[in-house]
Amino acid sequence: MKKYYLLIFSIFCSTLFFAQNPGNTLNFDGINDNVFSTLPTVFDDIQNNDITLEAHIRYQGTGFTRVFFAQKDANNFFTISATNVSGQMELYFYVGAAGITHSVRTTTPLNLNQNYHIAARWTAATSLVELFVDGELTGLVFGGDTSIGTNNVMAIGARTDGLQSFNGDIDELALWNEARILCLIVQDANEGVTLGQPNLISYYTFNQGIANDDNSGITTLVDATGNHPGTLQNFALNGTTSNWIPSQAFSTIIEGPDTMPIAICKPPFTIQLDGNGQASITVSDIDNGSNDPCGVASIEIDKTDFTCADIGENFVTLTITNVNGNTATCTTIVTVEENIPPVAFCMPPFTLELDTNGQATITAAMIDNGSTDNCLDVFLSIDKTEFTCADIGDNTITLTVTDASGNSATCTTIVTVEDNLPPVAFCVAPFTIFLDTNGEATLTAADVDGGSTVTCGLVAISLDTTNFTCADIGENTITLTVTDENGNESTCTTIVTVEDNIAPEALCAAPFTIQLDANGQAILTAAMINNGSTDACGMDTITISPTDFDCSNVGDNTVTLTVTDINGNTSTCTTTVTVEDNIAPEALCAAPFTIQLDANGQAILTAASINNGSSDACGMDTISISPS
Repeated sequence: MKKYYLLIFSIFCSTLFFAQNPGNTLNFDGINDNVFSTLPTVFDDIQNNDITLEAHIRYQGTGFTRVFFAQKDANNFFTISATNVSGQMELYFYVGAAGITHSVRTTTPLNLNQNYHIAARWTAATSLVELFVDGELTGLVFGGDTSIGTNNVMAIGARTDGLQSFNGDIDELALWNEARILCLIVQDANEGVTLGQPNLISYYTFNQGIANDDNSGITTLVDATGNHPGTLQNFALNGTTSNWIPSQAFSTIIEGPDTMPIAICKPPFTIQLDGNGQASITVSDIDNGSNDPCGVASIEIDKTDFTCADIGENFVTLTITNVNGNTATCTTIVTVEENIPPVAFCMPPFTLELDTNGQATITAAMIDNGSTDNCLDVFLSIDKTEFTCADIGDNTITLTVTDASGNSATCTTIVTVEDNLPPVAFCVAPFTIFLDTNGEATLTAADVDGGSTVTCGLVAISLDTTNFTCADIGENTITLTVTDENGNESTCTTIVTVEDNIAPEALCAAPFTIQLDANGQAILTAAMINNGSTDACGMDTITISPTDFDCSNVGDNTVTLTVTDINGNTSTCTTTVTVEDNIAPEALCAAPFTIQLDANGQAILTAASINNGSSDACGMDTISISPS
């Protein structure tokens, strides 16, 4: 049937409902009219299932009757009864769950022959039975019990065995597998039930047939969900009773409660910034089931976007506003973390030179080549900043980039340490060395080094000339070369004067004899006296003294040999030269001549009479004749 809606505003509550224009309803005669259906499975485990039954009823009877009865067995059932007490209606609601009966009854008198919306709600977890009449919670738990009927049957308008029939109208009956909230109950009372909602088990609108007409052909009560159609039993289905008649449902608008929303926030949680240093949340990230029984107009949070500035704990407030304009808030902590490591960029390999102290220093900034982080600020560190001679060569340097959240990344580069500073060469002042007896002299680098220094490592010192001979006598410029272990070198020079101060070795011949010549003379040469005199650097002169001999020298003579080398060094030796005169005199006799005897008959000759100029180079000793 087509529905029409009237917009109604509550005077005391801003909740608005659309009142449905009623259709038909089913009138029960109170004698034996009822509707039976298969038992929905929700009643198989009443102890653990929440159940709500809603209906519009108009009670006209005089006895204890049943509006609804669903029975699994004697220990598990769900029923609503209506009875006439002193001319007014009282309602009873019974739930049997695992052998325990829970009951409640209305305490406010209800008029007979008046349409009421009733709702019976069972909350299994707390074993709570509640009864609502026109949106008002009414009833008193009284501990009553009830009779039962037939098992595994759901009945409308009677007990499950057909007894205790209801007298009046039943309309818009809805069965739910939930403890339906009050605002939805009120909404259903004013607007009817919208199909397709979760937990709706059955919905009987009773909008069938033609009111007060012959409806004998309609024997099935339609379940709008299609789940549990009912079978009409014993209805006349003609006339104004025990038949389809005009409905009085929705004739009164029920005001919804002026509820306060309930704000429920999720426990504190953590979100991560992305690569751009940003993160976002939505209401669903904070909301943990905030609700309002009468409907929610909006749910908002005061902060949705987060940046690096929000790292740490952030209090986020959720505000729920219901349809009445009432608000509630809750707050949770959103901890913003940045767990994305920085991007470390290192400089290409480069060279670092040691200073004169053999040291060099680098900073992290010298290694960094533009490292980045989504939160910008980073701390740079390197694993090595100081370098010495021990580090010469390639050094792998690690740059660690750490952001404010403690995330880190690394990169490496090669720092090649070089020592390119030449040594400092110091030479000693000019000095003199002396050739040895072999005419040689040798220098070591240490003789010339005056304390040369290098930046790194051991110093290697060398000379361009280390060996000297007689050819080097005089000033020689000597170069000292200082080389460090890295191949750097430096030089200095000094003057080394080479001198020969070793006298020659004078060797004289053994004593010997010389003969004066016919002239009474003899001459000696140095070679005659020299017996192999030597000098390392060579002789300049060899002389003897004396060199000339005559008769006056006959006999032993000391002859001195003087040897002078080319450098003016002298040496002498002596030997004995015996001078002999072995040349016989030249005897010259006079030519034959005659002498006269004297008176005595004698004649005397003298040597002079015979000598005719005999001579000798060294002089005559005696001249004699024989006979005389």
